[in-house]
Amino acid sequence: MEETIRKTLTSDLPVEAQIPSSVCNLLINAHMVILKIPNGRLAMKVFTPAEKLPSPPRLWQAAGLESAEGIAVVSQIENGLSGSVASLVMEWADITQSEFKRITGIPATTFSRSIKHGFTPEQSEKIVRFIRVLDRAVELFEGDKAAARRWLNEPVRALDWKTPAELMASEAGAYEVMKLITRLEHGVYS
Repeated sequence: MEETIRKTLTSDLPVEAQIPSSVCNLLINAHMVILKIPNGRLAMKVFTPAEKLPSPPRLWQAAGLESAEGIAVVSQIENGLSGSVASLVMEWADITQSEFKRITGIPATTFSRSIKHGFTPEQSEKIVRFIRVLDRAVELFEGDKAAARRWLNEPVRALDWKTPAELMASEAGAYEVMKLITRLEHGVYS
């Protein structure tokens, strides 16, 4: 035996469904799910599917890198990044030049020269390290660059009360920050 169910959504659009009474059935109609359970009771759930908005460009893309990882970025590091990369990164991240120099660990005297003539492979590696960590932090905060910047500049218990930005100047420190981000993404807080 079939039972006709007529329900009206909040938009006043009628939805009809034929549901067999012998089995538990699930009807999905646009934004409505009707469930008939064997005891004859009905349950209705109205939902709105999330619309996936186009994601903004990642930092490595905005900086003009070919990739965030892999052999392509290794090649770019070995050749040295152009001076414009630093400007693009600072603009995307909305940070000052002094913050950028502090976080990457590039001395002020060589930084000014490198902006004009390009960065050495060693400096390029520091910039790519910063790009990777900041990109992951922004991803952790679901695209909120301001929240990611605040987090990078606040002491974190898991990092022995150091700020993530303090640790990013060294490979070992950046590695610890990346491990922490991964733990936070998976809900492991200690």
